[in-house]
Amino acid sequence: MDIPLNVILYTKGSGGDVFPFIRCGQELRNRGHQVTLMTHCVYEARAKSRSLNFAALDSPQEYDRFLGDQELLNTPRGIPEFLRRHSLSRALGEYQLVAQQCESTKSIIVTRDLIDLVPRLVAGLGGGRHRLACAASASQAHPVFALWPIELRAELRRALVEEEIRKVDRFTARYTLAQVDFPVGEVDPFFNTNRPEDLEAAERLLAVLGGV
Repeated sequence: MDIPLNVILYTKGSGGDVFPFIRCGQELRNRGHQVTLMTHCVYEARAKSRSLNFAALDSPQEYDRFLGDQELLNTPRGIPEFLRRHSLSRALGEYQLVAQQCESTKSIIVTRDLIDLVPRLVAGLGGGRHRLACAASASQAHPVFALWPIELRAELRRALVEEEIRKVDRFTARYTLAQVDFPVGEVDPFFNTNRPEDLEAAERLLAVLGGV
């Protein structure tokens, strides 16, 4: 048998998003690896019945709100709001939870697209090879979608207050930064409107995607 690995399976969604991970986890366990499933709290009993370790990403009340907001995923404008409520706002807590599971140097994170921002950025840190990790798409880095160690807060404050640095990439350039690429489909997941031409591009995208 190969060297046992510490495998973290991270997913969110409905049964169709979770059950395949449980099945993969069973097979990995059969091959001698340690497996932890990280997902919604309602799947804890099923995971443990398959001899998988489990780490809940939410409470029953938070899961109910997650389900109640599913219709936001049906529109271009709704997706960013869904991510704001259920991914970005939870990034710090999930980062800490993922990091706790990755203490072993033989850790692997297995995840999927859409709401996998946190685990993909954690994986991008490379077990400590990089101080920071930020998202990227279409060869463009997005430093505001990033993981920074909390111990940098004093340095960040000094850069803002004493050095009057206002561009985030000027600050992050001081550290080893990993860029984690996210796929671009019909819409760049990090599309932003800062200029008049960006607004025109957004209107074209809405027309192509059928509006809101």
